[in-house]
Amino acid sequence: MHTASFSVLLKMMTRKSRSGCRSTICRLPLRAVLTLLLWPVMVSAQCDDRADPSAAQLLDPPPATQTEAMAGPALMAGREQLAALSKTAVLESPDIQAAGLARTATQFDIEQIRASKSPRLDSSITAGVGRYLSNVNPRYDPRAVGAAALSLSAPLYDGGRIDALTRQREEQFEASSASLDAVRERVALDALLTVLDRNRFRTQLNVLELHVTQLACLSNLIDRIVDADKGRASEQIQARNSLRQAELVRDRTAAAMRYADVRLQTILAGQVMPWPAVGAPLIEVPVLDDIVGKIRENPDVRQLQRQAEAQAFAAMAAAAELYPQLRAEAGVSSKRQADRVDSRSWNAGITLNYTFADGGARAAAVNAAQARAQALRRTLDQAIVDRNQQAGVLHDTALSAYRRAVQYSGLLRDSDSLRRATYVQWASLGRRTLFDLMSAENAHNSLHLDYVNAMFEGFSATAQLRHVGGGLLTWLAPDLPAMSIRP
Repeated sequence: MHTASFSVLLKMMTRKSRSGCRSTICRLPLRAVLTLLLWPVMVSAQCDDRADPSAAQLLDPPPATQTEAMAGPALMAGREQLAALSKTAVLESPDIQAAGLARTATQFDIEQIRASKSPRLDSSITAGVGRYLSNVNPRYDPRAVGAAALSLSAPLYDGGRIDALTRQREEQFEASSASLDAVRERVALDALLTVLDRNRFRTQLNVLELHVTQLACLSNLIDRIVDADKGRASEQIQARNSLRQAELVRDRTAAAMRYADVRLQTILAGQVMPWPAVGAPLIEVPVLDDIVGKIRENPDVRQLQRQAEAQAFAAMAAAAELYPQLRAEAGVSSKRQADRVDSRSWNAGITLNYTFADGGARAAAVNAAQARAQALRRTLDQAIVDRNQQAGVLHDTALSAYRRAVQYSGLLRDSDSLRRATYVQWASLGRRTLFDLMSAENAHNSLHLDYVNAMFEGFSATAQLRHVGGGLLTWLAPDLPAMSIRP
């Protein structure tokens, strides 16, 4: 393990131990946590033929592979990588740009409804040609005609309709802002889960490469044995079959990693970085009560709440239409008729509009708006219940995954000792069959993959747990709301 990589991880985990984390995984001794993180690169398969010192030796993973396991590239710790990943995903997402424009539209809706409460000044001018029948000359002669009018009107009383509509638009703006935050959350979470998938496949690929190399080493040894003892040709076939099966699994994993890379290229608009250490901060499982306490701050929950409030004000606006509508009006007009007679007039007064009967249309509109508001409140209540349950499941999933990873790390050490002892007994003493040796190798490889899957299952569950609560971005990059909408 490189000293620089180990130093970065040690400092990172030391900082975590000082942060007062109350989760089970954070109460583990520092040595256990380091072992948990570093075990995939500390375990190396060796084809050690002690009976034949000239036998091939399997090398340890190259330094780049060790660095990518957890420590990440130089100058980029796990938390910084998470923040950089989230910012890149948010800034490059067209969905976020669309949500930002939708929020801007609701701002103009507010300005529009507020303007309806101000006095309104209208003007009209008419110019043209008209034909008429003159009493003096019984012909249709064309004559110029024109008119001009100026009118001023302002609402005096509307039963609170404009105020209710204004509040409705304001709540819709808050709902659109929460919707924008929710889109940011989904984009950041999707990017993070995709990176975790890619890193999981990459780690699995490293494990499988070691397994293939080990089986290839054993197959070469069998070939040399068969050259001297033709009666063991069946062992040669068995070794080659095991090698080919391992190569197939490795190739499938490599294909899955390439697919994850393509998805990541799409999400990040081609700005893909290694981000190998994004899982390190996620090993700290937040306290369940803290997550549950922040569920109402979640953007999706806030959006539902604001939509319910907006619908309630829409019901109030509909109810206000049942009241009289009173407006003040004033105007002047001038007309020039075809016979060159001019007329001028002005008017001022108050207009009262009131509907005595409309067949129950307005009352039905009020009831419909109130029913929609109630439906949104029920949806909000159910969303909170669902998120409480989801938080509990994710919290248990994360802790269970990390506990399994700790158990797998111990099993891996025992399995590594077993397979080495089996190899010695097979190669040097002849007390084990090739089947025993292959079984030990395959069991060790399976445990190694189970360990990797458990770790990344814990990473994914922790990320989703923070997403269900107050939000992933509030933990990673709280400055994103100010920078996520490009001009």
